[in-house]
Amino acid sequence: MSKVIIVKYWYSVNILMAIATMGVWNNAVAIGKPAHIDVYAEISETTCDINVSDENIILGTFSAKDFATAKTDVGAKSFSLSASNCAESGSPTGATNSAGGVYAEVLFSPGMAIPGETTLWSNTGKNDVGVVLRGNVYDFATKTPTAAEIKNNDYIQLADVPAGTKVSTIDGKQAIITASLQAITAYTAAAQHIKVPVDFMMVYQ
Repeated sequence: MSKVIIVKYWYSVNILMAIATMGVWNNAVAIGKPAHIDVYAEISETTCDINVSDENIILGTFSAKDFATAKTDVGAKSFSLSASNCAESGSPTGATNSAGGVYAEVLFSPGMAIPGETTLWSNTGKNDVGVVLRGNVYDFATKTPTAAEIKNNDYIQLADVPAGTKVSTIDGKQAIITASLQAITAYTAAAQHIKVPVDFMMVYQ
């Protein structure tokens, strides 16, 4: 009887940036609202852990003058995603039954998107500077990766896997992602402390 693996592994990265934080506490009365969670899981014939080269990506400290041009990368830093502990649940030989690929689905935390932007993320609510991730985004329709700014639920390919591939050979396959900051407009960045959590969930298909 075949075994179905229903538990998937993903990794979370915090992207941080400090700009001499200034502010005061808001003493407004809190208004009750319902809680919300999203539960993610993936079931597939092949499973892998997703690892990151650095859990905290420190971009640095900047001032408004560093953002002299709107929508231009500032403080770029790269990190890698890699596959490990790959296992095959449906084959006694430890090989894939069909062709596929190992991908990391990018999941930004809810509420982090800057209004009107699909690739800029921030936790501060100031909506003038955000984190942007760049990588080779995979298009399943054309079956090609393209270097682009990463949107929520985009996929980053770690490995192309032909049918009959020994799953153990997938370990160590990786992709490079670059994190940076962008300002909506030049010279207007307010003092703030940006922290953007990002999850990378392994998908095989």
